[in-house]
Amino acid sequence: MIPCLTRHRASGPNYVGSGNASAHSAAGLILDLYAAKADLGSSPGSNSDSTNRGTWTDLSGNNLNFGLSNFAYTTSSGWTGSNTSGDPDRLEFDGVDDNANKAYTATLDLATLTVDMWFYPRAFTTSGRIMTTSSSWTNMWGIIFLDTLGNIRLGTGSNVVGQCLETSTPPLTANQLTHLRAQFSTSVTDLKVWINNSPVTLISAGAGVSQAAGSMRISAKADASNYGKNGVISTRIYNRLLSDSEGTQNYNAGVTW
Repeated sequence: MIPCLTRHRASGPNYVGSGNASAHSAAGLILDLYAAKADLGSSPGSNSDSTNRGTWTDLSGNNLNFGLSNFAYTTSSGWTGSNTSGDPDRLEFDGVDDNANKAYTATLDLATLTVDMWFYPRAFTTSGRIMTTSSSWTNMWGIIFLDTLGNIRLGTGSNVVGQCLETSTPPLTANQLTHLRAQFSTSVTDLKVWINNSPVTLISAGAGVSQAAGSMRISAKADASNYGKNGVISTRIYNRLLSDSEGTQNYNAGVTW
């Protein structure tokens, strides 16, 4: 008999939710990367599947699959996880040269958007990337490790013309399962971030983020530098700002497995 996966209310960052991807907010979802269905949208990413292991399949229906570069395809640099609450399926980035990347597409080149991610921040490296776009895109944005303490920086536009906010009290803890929701807009008042469904105080840090030409990347700068060390379970992008209730809905849906 197949055991039933019961839903638990969110009680903190070490949380697994309903086991039902449809529990997430769907309106405006344009990118949906989920490690448990990374292989052709039907099964977890596999290090032994040499045909498909280098692609993270987008589940949004927009066919925005991400390519994977430089992975060794081991448990510390590749797909891992055992489909359990304490060990969810994920893609581990080694912080040396691993990255997931998507070449330019107008669908993702947005002035207003929300990034929704479940991940384990493994180590904090100054200027290491969580996720960024390219300076060759019309709309630049980035989520970056500010320092080695667990602070983050949120920015739009270039470091010449743009907006940048950052935390002064570290909101991240290394190796702790974390839900991150970040929203971007042309208005600096709309630059906001939530960690584990709690709003994080941001302070002004001048102009935007230092960026380079290249691709949208997870755990790296657009030109494949400034690598971040992360274990990423899911990454979703919406083409709008989510309401607080929708953010809570996604958090309560948890790490679906």
